[in-house]
Amino acid sequence: MIDASEVREDDETYMNPIDRLFEALEKKDPSHFAVKQYKKYKLAAGKTAKSILISCGARLAPFDIENLEN
Repeated sequence: MIDASEVREDDETYMNPIDRLFEALEKKDPSHFAVKQYKKYKLAAGKTAKSILISCGARLAPFDIENLEN
């Protein structure tokens, strides 16, 4: 999901695949816990959102190995 979460600092209206996923979930269940949390993340400006994604990617990197994927 992190890999699909592209952030464009110069285009706040850009929607990546994860934005669309959460948009569909919100239509189905507006009070879903994941929707509420994603909306908090989306409050961040482009540069901050990019920083959040970089931090998450770094913390999850140890799990990005083939043995765990299988």
